[in-house]
Amino acid sequence: MSGVIEELGGPGIALVALVILLVVGLWINAMVLRIAVSLLNRFAFAKERVSEAAERQIHPIPEPTTTSAMGMLLVAAFINFVIGGIYAILATAQKTSPESALVEFLPKIRIICAVVSFFTTSAVFSFLLPTSYLRALGVAFVRMIMMLVIYGITALAWLLFFRSGT
Repeated sequence: MSGVIEELGGPGIALVALVILLVVGLWINAMVLRIAVSLLNRFAFAKERVSEAAERQIHPIPEPTTTSAMGMLLVAAFINFVIGGIYAILATAQKTSPESALVEFLPKIRIICAVVSFFTTSAVFSFLLPTSYLRALGVAFVRMIMMLVIYGITALAWLLFFRSGT
């Protein structure tokens, strides 16, 4: 085993580490997506009382398997990569000509790209789950809130870890 690692060298080890991090990150995001679907099904689409005598069940959003959730997130990431590329082209155009009218609009364009990214991710969820677009918006929103909480906890832990060392 150590012979294989020595053959890979620095760039090979970095590539293997990158692939491992990509798979672990996709798996974590897939779990968050599955939890978001489960939470939305539990709280938003629970049984509604139509009358005292009868109850009806709203059809829940189908919960994806881990691998299909990972695939959905890869498709959404690719689409968002393209959207980010459009922003990068606009930002590069701005840097080449400082007198450009884009200078004042770049922050607004970035916000627009983030909103478009949210709606395209919802469209991917709508198409691949399959569910209605409004329900997919709910899934994307719950997932976004969960990811913001995870990012906040991670940042706080990071700050506390490095602050305690000084």
